[in-house]
Amino acid sequence: MATDESGQSYEIEMQVRRTDSYPKRALYYLSRIYAGQLDSGEDYEKLKPDYGDL
Repeated sequence: MATDESGQSYEIEMQVRRTDSYPKRALYYLSRIYAGQLDSGEDYEKLKPDYGDL
């Protein structure tokens, strides 16, 4: 994961080739990043937007 000067985080992954399972894999990783923003008991209002590209 990379973070820029403004504190925005980025998950960067490069693929050698596109496979049929890539959309599911990309969604899985995006979901992990989104869920990882909060600890148990934290307010959902703290969640920041996530963006992915399929």
